Amino acid sequence: MSSSDLGIMIISIIGLFGLASFVFEHLSRNRAIKNNCQKPSIEKRQNEARPKKNTHY
Repeated sequence: MSSSDLGIMIISIIGLFGLASFVFEHLSRNRAIKNNCQKPSIEKRQNEARPKKNTHY
């Protein structure tokens, strides 16, 4: 194997890992956005956790 073949192979592997990193980051960002839309907000969860005030007169 000549040195030019080895260099091309190394550059290809670096590019492959860079592409895989970009794809996984993109997928995780989309999943985080999708999960944020489905989960109630922090304030809403805190309001639900508080005891209800007695409003009977």
